[in-house]
Amino acid sequence: MKKILLLLLISSNLHATELTLNIERPKYKVEYDPKTQTIKILSKTNGNKACDKKATSNSTKALIEKSLKDRSKKTIINFTCFD
Repeated sequence: MKKILLLLLISSNLHATELTLNIERPKYKVEYDPKTQTIKILSKTNGNKACDKKATSNSTKALIEKSLKDRSKKTIINFTCFD
């Protein structure tokens, strides 16, 4: 009986993991120019208008600016929208 319960538990966890991995989230490749503080969308996969706004929002600019090491050149970043 314990073996059956253990197999059921393992299979349900694997099924839940597979479901969460198959979600196609919108992914963007953006270019950030620190001199002008602008974000330009280079490419997108499964994008929508809400995620387009989020990719170019001020909060995204602040997050990118915080993590930059070299502020003298443009940086290309992969952005994933979780909405």
